[in-house]
Amino acid sequence: MKDIEKRYKSLAKRFHTDVGGNEEKMKEINTAYKILKEYITNYKFTFNEDEIKKQYPEEFLKNFKVFE
Repeated sequence: MKDIEKRYKSLAKRFHTDVGGNEEKMKEINTAYKILKEYITNYKFTFNEDEIKKQYPEEFLKNFKVFE
């Protein structure tokens, strides 16, 4: 979760509307972050990239490309 939070903060600094960022992109970032955070919190699942790739098809992962 720490990696996700770190990346979220980095993207928020870049795309937040207070710094002239894109509102739609910030909404996408917030939505992706919220989904990931709720999933991790509710299921107490430890994420790492290798485990995600094993468990989920590439079709699912493409929805979270915003974190790359």
